[in-house]
Amino acid sequence: MQRIHRPPFRIAGQTHPGVRRRQRPNEDAILLLAPEGEEQNHWPPLIAVADGMGGYGGGALASQTVLQTLADFYRQNAGQMPWEQLLETAIQEAHQEVRRQGVQQQLPDMGCTLVAALLFPRHFIVANIGDSRAYVLREGRLVPVTQDHSVVAQLVREGEITEYEALHHPHRNRLTQSISARRPSVHPDIQQEPWDPDDQILLCSDGLWGVVPESVLQEILRDLPPEESVQRLVALANHFQGPDNISVIVARREPLPDEETAPQPPDDEDEDDTRA
Repeated sequence: MQRIHRPPFRIAGQTHPGVRRRQRPNEDAILLLAPEGEEQNHWPPLIAVADGMGGYGGGALASQTVLQTLADFYRQNAGQMPWEQLLETAIQEAHQEVRRQGVQQQLPDMGCTLVAALLFPRHFIVANIGDSRAYVLREGRLVPVTQDHSVVAQLVREGEITEYEALHHPHRNRLTQSISARRPSVHPDIQQEPWDPDDQILLCSDGLWGVVPESVLQEILRDLPPEESVQRLVALANHFQGPDNISVIVARREPLPDEETAPQPPDDEDEDDTRA
């Protein structure tokens, strides 16, 4: 398990091949990056999950290539452009690197999905391509942040099938977007979301959300700190036969100093005590 604790964030992540694929390479990869140093301490942590595709070797190479390119671009360009532009440009660079690797390694089908987030004290920026997801736990309720780029997700949005039907649809693994050696271009969804005290963000591959119900994800995130949540979620996905690689990152946004010291309104009992 990987972890970062740099206030106001507590972050943990883990990737596992899944019990059914434990004899094969794990095609998922995760990134937890929080640069150190006087200036870099002001840079937001970058977290990401990539789910590889393309058969033996190709998927693993694609996911690792994408996350390494993101990390390198971040280190070289942080603070030199707006953060949304940095994330967009880093993803485009990663896509082009996958295309180059596909030619060099003769792996034309290599590719991956991606969900990534930059974490700031009062907001975060999230980007996604494919069906790896971001959720936010806010006030005890798990809310999806990203939309899948898949055939069945589009059918759900159009009201043609239900979310339950999507889980068992014959085309559930067919993507409408991915980082791929075959695709000439990609168009990630990028959005900014606010943080509230004790909010949590969950990034995961379909090896988790495809087998563990969202109600269970919500309960675990609500009850456990990030390190324990990550371990429990991976274990649960494997309990449900772990049919795919499993990747999970959980980040909790702890209260900021001004939020911890903010005056609290008196409760009814206190108000009664002050009346003449």
